[in-house]
Amino acid sequence: ASSPSAHSALAMASSSPWAPSSSSSSSDSTTTRACPSTSASSAASAASAAGGAPALLAGCRPPVQGPGGWRGNLRWRPVVHSVAANEADVGLVCLTRDAVIAAVQEYGAAWIAQDASRIARLFAEDGVYIERILDKGGTFRGRGAIEEYWRRQILGKQSNIRFRHVVGDMVLDSEQRRAVVKWLAEFDNFRPDAHGDRPAEKQVRFVQMAILHFTPDCKHICHLEEYERSCEKKRYRWPALDTPEDLLQRMFRMEPGSWDDSPALRCLCEQCGEEFGSRNDLFRHLRTGGPSGQCGTETWGKYEPPSVTNRPSRRNVALTVSYLGAGGGGGGDGPDEALEQLVAHAVQSAFPSQPGEPPMRQTFRSAVAAERAPKALVNVVTLFLPRAAEGVDDEAVTIALNAAFEMQGGNVKVLWCTGLKPAFRPRVFFERFEVV
Repeated sequence: ASSPSAHSALAMASSSPWAPSSSSSSSDSTTTRACPSTSASSAASAASAAGGAPALLAGCRPPVQGPGGWRGNLRWRPVVHSVAANEADVGLVCLTRDAVIAAVQEYGAAWIAQDASRIARLFAEDGVYIERILDKGGTFRGRGAIEEYWRRQILGKQSNIRFRHVVGDMVLDSEQRRAVVKWLAEFDNFRPDAHGDRPAEKQVRFVQMAILHFTPDCKHICHLEEYERSCEKKRYRWPALDTPEDLLQRMFRMEPGSWDDSPALRCLCEQCGEEFGSRNDLFRHLRTGGPSGQCGTETWGKYEPPSVTNRPSRRNVALTVSYLGAGGGGGGDGPDEALEQLVAHAVQSAFPSQPGEPPMRQTFRSAVAAERAPKALVNVVTLFLPRAAEGVDDEAVTIALNAAFEMQGGNVKVLWCTGLKPAFRPRVFFERFEVV
């Protein structure tokens, strides 16, 4: 219909909360409303009065002209109100892109800073974090459980963490307060159960997709579900995490020429100019000094990659000690406490911690229990030494610690030092020691 009256009738029908359909309205009272009986007839009548065919509305059967005038199927169905409309009614808010970006960036910053409590604060009090879907050991409920997992995971196993949120690939459902996001992550992973040819430290790279569901006020995450694709094998190509967004998208699509521009493939030695295929090859070159023996040493001194400088010490030892005076070390709040303090002071004196070195692990363990220590002539303690002791043989450690004990005037002497693997667990060993 081309008349103004027909157009106004169409506009009136379109602006109604009801839309036309070729089927009858549903009888489900929870999702539908009864349609005013005059809606269809008023639109058709207005168009007919204008002298033309009634406007063809979406979902209606095309009208036909017969002897009795225009006929058509103008049945109506209700439109179920959207979540946005319902939220507006109760005063809730819709999720925005900026809110999602801020949450993901804070997630990455807390991860890099290795701050487990900061990550936990992103979640609601009863929030759910799913690291591995359908794995009964991969789901954590509540802030406390989430914080405990991250404290154990990032403080005990990871170092040199880097994170990049790929903002351009976000999928957002504002009404449902859900978002699907993608990020790239890389870090050095320490594996305490390493043995044989399996290295204790390994660089990890992966692309991760995550589904985020936010609370009604959009201030916290109530559900986070992660899916990971590892990119550690040689067939994968890995971009630099500071690559511009447009180039990064071309790399994801493997467009011709995109990887040739990537700075990730150019691992250059700044001293001799030699190029290497990976950072690991470059680090090996710097450690050995290169063909001239000067690369990595002439300007920087002893070169250490971030995986070394940012990790705690791996020097785990067992010290067999004897008490020169009364059994158990004497003095202090108790024999065991006194021994721990004496050993800690001697270790710091013999092997001072370097500036910026991560704090020492609290791993002091003694074989003889505190209540039996006063009668002990010999004890065995295990602990991690500072990084300055890495590379120092066991005999030199014994000499250095005994010199520190003499300076303190204590009554403890190290009989010998035994180097242990970082993953050594002393509990079973100490049980056997007590039996002897």
